[in-house]
Amino acid sequence: MLVWLTVTRLTLAVALLLLVTTLSADAQQAARGPRIGMLWGSSPVPDRLEAFHAGLRELGYVDGENVTILHRSAQGREDRLPAPAVDLVRLSVAVIVADGTRPIHAAKDATRTIPIVMASATDPVRSGFVASLSRPGGNITGLANIIGELSRKRLELLKGLVPSASRVVVLYSKGVYDDAALNEVREAAQALRMEPLGPHDLAVGTAASGSGH
Repeated sequence: MLVWLTVTRLTLAVALLLLVTTLSADAQQAARGPRIGMLWGSSPVPDRLEAFHAGLRELGYVDGENVTILHRSAQGREDRLPAPAVDLVRLSVAVIVADGTRPIHAAKDATRTIPIVMASATDPVRSGFVASLSRPGGNITGLANIIGELSRKRLELLKGLVPSASRVVVLYSKGVYDDAALNEVREAAQALRMEPLGPHDLAVGTAASGSGH
């Protein structure tokens, strides 16, 4: 339900921007239907993509009928993100949906006029995407993760359940956690007098344990 509600808010934001674009477009452009550009760091997540399409259909937008969705991806090579972002701008999309911190950065660098909707962003204020959450300004809006705050709360709960815990392993997905979010997790762990360990530390510890037998 949480994922569905998140995607629903995302599609609502996109639909409102499409409505504004359609109203301001000339007759020929309006007849073709607006274009939505989707910018990915790697391959789209099928479940999230299907939920996005379903949300648009509920709002009256069907890909290939009255709207065209154009996908561009860096195929896991995020250093290549500027090129697909510029390509979407060249194609005159009505709105760019960017998934993740680095794709949002690439979209922001590519345009100051086309609306950009953040599908997910960790601390968009610190990242420089918006001026504030209440008054974002500029051409960027969308959804923000509160990973740092949630991580602190989770660590507090863990410490409450296991007061003697002195180490905690942080396992994460690069597509969700960026450096800023990881730093917040580390700071929260240290504030609770726990040593934060990463996947590499866990692998090294396991190897050392195995060599001792």
